Amino acid sequence: MMTTTASHTALVRRLALLAILLGISLSATFSTVRYTGLEGRVAAQQAQVVLVNAASYANDAGAGVAPDSIAALYGQFITQGNQAYPLPAGTTTLPTTLGGVRVTIGGKPAPLFYVGTAQINLSVPADLPDGSTPIVVTNSDGSTRNGTVLIVRVQPGVFTSLSTGTGTAAALTTKDGVSYNFVSNPDGSAKDLDAGTVQQPNYLVLFGTGLRLAGQANVKVTVQGVPAQVIYAGKVDQFVGLDQLNVIIPPELAGFGTLQVKVTAGAKTSNTVSIKLGGEVPSIRLNTLAEGQVVQGELTADDQVQPGASNNTYFFDAYTFQTTVPNTTIAIDARGVAPLNPMIILYRNDNGSLKQVGQDDDTGGYGAPQSANNVDALLLSVIPTPGQYVLFLSTSDSQANGTGRYSIKYTTNVIQQITYGQNLSTQISTSDYKNSANTYVDLYWFNGVLGERPTIGMNSTAFDSYLILQGNAGDPPLTWNDNAPGTTSLNSLITNYSLPKTDIYVVIATPFEADKTGAYTLTLNRQATIMNGIDGLGLNLREGLPVAGRGTESLLMRREASPRPPVTRGLVIEQ
Repeated sequence: MMTTTASHTALVRRLALLAILLGISLSATFSTVRYTGLEGRVAAQQAQVVLVNAASYANDAGAGVAPDSIAALYGQFITQGNQAYPLPAGTTTLPTTLGGVRVTIGGKPAPLFYVGTAQINLSVPADLPDGSTPIVVTNSDGSTRNGTVLIVRVQPGVFTSLSTGTGTAAALTTKDGVSYNFVSNPDGSAKDLDAGTVQQPNYLVLFGTGLRLAGQANVKVTVQGVPAQVIYAGKVDQFVGLDQLNVIIPPELAGFGTLQVKVTAGAKTSNTVSIKLGGEVPSIRLNTLAEGQVVQGELTADDQVQPGASNNTYFFDAYTFQTTVPNTTIAIDARGVAPLNPMIILYRNDNGSLKQVGQDDDTGGYGAPQSANNVDALLLSVIPTPGQYVLFLSTSDSQANGTGRYSIKYTTNVIQQITYGQNLSTQISTSDYKNSANTYVDLYWFNGVLGERPTIGMNSTAFDSYLILQGNAGDPPLTWNDNAPGTTSLNSLITNYSLPKTDIYVVIATPFEADKTGAYTLTLNRQATIMNGIDGLGLNLREGLPVAGRGTESLLMRREASPRPPVTRGLVIEQ
């Protein structure tokens, strides 16, 4: 394993590799790269010149450049003979005049790497204060070009293989600080990289500029949102303005393919660059979850990783349990310690491939006042097929790469089957299921057919009743009711809802109030008219979801989670 000092020193000893990587002339100590990509932007600017970070080309309002960083200046310049001027061979100190052109920033001469008629590469003077600062370019004929630039302490940029500010990083990898590999091919395309392991990590060596003044403690690197341990972040002494970052590639991302890399220094985030991780995706490490067992766990940045929508990733812990009889009813209760927002994703093991059968994000909070912001998960489902099931304890779509402590409990035989025409007289009691909002719930399930319109009623004089109808795959709720339509009674009634498919449906009957108990009746009937899929959808859209009453605002906020990719990874039971 490379140490902090060894990794930095080893890279310095390999100046030839670095020179090839960044396009540096080996006849000089300093860069003579001609950066490209911004020539066309200058015409749109009111200023005569535009100065940007030479790695990222960040040109948004307020981006600015950092002192002691490498920058690219764009405009129309007059050089001697209208020629391009790289550094002369043998240069050991950057000149402040090159090709008859000189540049001052805030009145201070800027050391020059390269001067051309449309672009100048320079080092931003190290002793500039923050703020709007004038730029003056004096051409070889004595004419001038003027502009301003915002100087900020930190403005990180990461170099890319094609010097465009996007695409594959200009980077190396090493496992030992002795042998190094490029992350890109000569044409700039990405190579498949080894992600390494916990026992033998692979180090990613990035090159940038504009981040050294943040201090290593304030530099963070993420790979597809997953934090990567930073071993070194600072300047490369032999190269003016050049910064280097050595980070450990998260091994859990093996086989994930092309991934986004971002550097955050202080409060500023760099341009997004990419690397490509080959190899096989790690097997899923499973913990056995016993019925009735409460497990205390924690999601951390070292946990297993699952890809999601919009290039997001999510940490997860995996648990497994077996069912042995058809139509086993289950409740999986996950409660997070704020700010963790837990989500449960349930899979069935189909001959080594995991097929998703359910997920839940927020059902555990039913009955909590909005001020409580209860976002706990409670997956209620009927498992028709016996077999091995695997659940991922992860985080909500809105909390990519979330970490924190949680508890999880798996319970069976918690949902009672009912059929059309049934009328139950029962009660909410302290022996009923109690969710994390301290609300008691009675749970029922029935078989429904596409287009059927069930009528579900709940009447009570002991409390204000509440009904919620869900599919068998978890939240969000399909519909709900607090007070029967057209009444101000304490009874609730779900009607005029057309079932969207032939499946199992779950009914939640509750006072929707903490610690409330009492007697009630529940009825399930079927309306005579069965609608086809199109007409049923039209009815549901026309009737809409309730827009008033207790819990409505919270229930309306619940949205179906984005599907996460199919899981085709190996399974390993942890001892």
